[in-house]
Amino acid sequence: MILTERDIELLNVCKEVNHAKWLGQTPNWKEVGERLGRTNNGVGKQYRRIEKRVKKHGTSISDQLENYSNIISNVATIENIGDNPQTLIDSIYASSGIDRNRYEIKIKNLWGNPDKPQVSYDVIPKAIPDNYEEIFETLSKLDFKFDIPENNDVGDHMVLFSTYDLHLSKRGVDGTGHNETIEGYKRAVEELVAQLRSYSISRVVWVLGNDLIHSTILNQTTAGTPQDVSTGWKYAFDLACELSLWTVNILSQLGKVHIIPIEGNHSTSDDFALSRVVKHAFGDRITFDDSLNSRKYYKFDRVGLQFAHGHEEKKTSMLSLFITEEPEMFVNTDLHISYTGHLHGLKTSVTTISEEHGFIQRTLPSMNPRNDSWHNGKGYINNNAMGIAHLFKGNKQVAEFYAHV
Repeated sequence: MILTERDIELLNVCKEVNHAKWLGQTPNWKEVGERLGRTNNGVGKQYRRIEKRVKKHGTSISDQLENYSNIISNVATIENIGDNPQTLIDSIYASSGIDRNRYEIKIKNLWGNPDKPQVSYDVIPKAIPDNYEEIFETLSKLDFKFDIPENNDVGDHMVLFSTYDLHLSKRGVDGTGHNETIEGYKRAVEELVAQLRSYSISRVVWVLGNDLIHSTILNQTTAGTPQDVSTGWKYAFDLACELSLWTVNILSQLGKVHIIPIEGNHSTSDDFALSRVVKHAFGDRITFDDSLNSRKYYKFDRVGLQFAHGHEEKKTSMLSLFITEEPEMFVNTDLHISYTGHLHGLKTSVTTISEEHGFIQRTLPSMNPRNDSWHNGKGYINNNAMGIAHLFKGNKQVAEFYAHV
């Protein structure tokens, strides 16, 4: 669904006060905001986001409201339902084409001829689980051996591993999916580790999450955009757990691993849960950034690094955010780099701070070469999928390594 429950609430209030744009009048955001208990600016911004989203899908706000109304409140005529209420619900699923994995049907009323009754019912989107007890049981089922050497934090280099935007269960238009993605990922990580073995490394920084998981339990993004997937959500989460534990294990052969969890936009809550699985699995054998800020920071010697997924913040705001959120780190470091993903491409830009120093912004590529139907339709194809490792010492980046997938 393009519209969320919060969007519908706003649009219905707009319609009630007769200030909706599709009625040809100028919205009175003050009145709308007062009804919702929110600021004028806030409701106005949300409305403009809704307009942008529905336009992107080639539709209109009024059409979406009508579609939503048709889905949520339905009346159907069902034949031969028998005495079993579940048979009635099954019949509605079969006749309406509603996806039972994504929506729950609740019967409201029955009337008319008993042999051919009319039925009114609600279609309710199934919620993502609000606890992860079942997910954390995954740990006890994994047959995995931890092999982390002692005293692996001695050295004068730090290496940053980029495995951004893996989208583990994304299904390509050619039918490939998670099996090929995992194979390519492991091959690239092993290649990067092999290139770095000759260096004296004390810290290995790995940014975990960043859309490692492709979709929510509803096979859509957190915002509700449908996704092409190659396997079910639970199995995909199991695979993500195993792959993450494998990654920490192999990176630990280079130095002490520091985990920086960053949630992406495809499955935000699952990225968060995955990072906690890794945290509790390894305990004090790794270090872990527990900050709940959506942006994370890391300091090594005279190097200051900023991390974000890149789907929320403006590029022009990253420098001011660094200075505002971590002023002490900023003044006590010489090299400042901001890392984001999301756009699935490799790009570097520099904002000049002084003649000696600059603020470097790097957009990191995806490690998944698969083209799903949306990217294929838009022509966003054949991206140069790769893993990257940046090596730092003192106040400089001294080397960069690539491993193509």
